[in-house]
Amino acid sequence: MADAIICDYNYVFDPKVYLKRFFSDTGGDYVFLVDEAHNLVDRAREMFSAQLSKKSFLMLKKAMKDESPKISKTLQKLNSFMLNMKKLCGDNDYFVSKEEQSDIYLILRKLIGECEEYLVDSAKKGAENEDLLQLYYDALMYIKISEFYDDRYVTFVEKSDNDVKIKLFCIDPSHLLSEALKRGKAAVFFSALCCLWTISRKFWEAGRMTILCIWIHLLM
Repeated sequence: MADAIICDYNYVFDPKVYLKRFFSDTGGDYVFLVDEAHNLVDRAREMFSAQLSKKSFLMLKKAMKDESPKISKTLQKLNSFMLNMKKLCGDNDYFVSKEEQSDIYLILRKLIGECEEYLVDSAKKGAENEDLLQLYYDALMYIKISEFYDDRYVTFVEKSDNDVKIKLFCIDPSHLLSEALKRGKAAVFFSALCCLWTISRKFWEAGRMTILCIWIHLLM
């Protein structure tokens, strides 16, 4: 095992790509040195958010009509769901709700199962469908992020002339960052721009973690 790893934020914090092989459920003997820490909160909001697009459902619904009618049918259900989301926007270009639009979860789980079966069979035949594979990963991540959904999240729907997007948006990532920090024993945060303590006091509630915030004041 390496003595030190230099990496982007997401390899420690992002639920999609963090280095699971290094982190047990009880945490390890790690110290996290986080540079440019003033960017972490905004980055974390995106790490713990997930988005889906109606356009991808519609495009693949047509493409899969002959290849896999059952996948195409499920995509049609998702397309219809997104049309209902569009109606929630009314005369506005967006709709925001603290409540989950949970009807989509069952359809997504059905799609995930169907995609897994199709993609495995296709791989055996040496065929690839990169668009479907990407949608499969997007659906998986949407379901994964939905497990974090609480009063620190909102559902954001945005419509445009040719698309509708739905996003599980994490407005306050402090709790999830604190949980991620428990993968180590200590953390040191470096910033030349601001005093991190004033950004979000909740952020430092990391249980057994020892946390040091270093505010480097540059005199120009």
